[in-house]
Amino acid sequence: MASFIVNTAPSLPFNLAMSAVDGMTRGVTITAMPALIAAAGSSASGWWTAALLGAIATNGGGWIAQILGMHKAQWTPGRPAILDGGILGTLDVWGAIIVSVVYAALTRTYPALEPVGDFLSARVPDTLRDAGFAAKATTGQVVTKDTARAIAVLVLGSLFALRALVTQICAWTASRPDRAAAAAKAKKEVGVKTKPVPAAAAPDVVKSPTEVSESPKPKKRRARKSKSPTP
Repeated sequence: MASFIVNTAPSLPFNLAMSAVDGMTRGVTITAMPALIAAAGSSASGWWTAALLGAIATNGGGWIAQILGMHKAQWTPGRPAILDGGILGTLDVWGAIIVSVVYAALTRTYPALEPVGDFLSARVPDTLRDAGFAAKATTGQVVTKDTARAIAVLVLGSLFALRALVTQICAWTASRPDRAAAAAKAKKEVGVKTKPVPAAAAPDVVKSPTEVSESPKPKKRRARKSKSPTP
């Protein structure tokens, strides 16, 4: 069923829809990391721990599937796509880290991210701010946890949708020269087929060496000498 949907659905609408679903599922997991770490009772953990665990939790399953080749018809060893590098190839990791930092800064989970929280608080609409956040000097959370989770989901889903758009545009741009070359070639072939072909001249008949040797030779006429009258 999944193969049928992927092969028949238009690529761009399908990828945009899956970007929204992917952003929602991963965003909820990433935003749950600070609470899980706090419940574990680890006093040495910081914001980087939540960001790192969020990236691993949301990408670890895909890495294992790519290493074992589980997405192929026959399981063959492979390597994770993140090792190919690139901004788009590593978006799953650095996007998860950014979303984790945004959520922790909006909820004031870690004191080290207070400068980031102050930066974001100036750009959050007043209708979304928490009731306890009255001034910039307050140490309360900028927005509620539910609002911060929704913002994190929107940010991550937007990043995935942007990747889908850029990938599709790059595919269209790369296929343009091939299409133009194919169209020119087809036009040339049609022109050659419809072009009137001039009648070929009759080939000269070439005689074989035997025919040349067997042909009768023209006889040379010898001039008769006139005999002088007998004396």
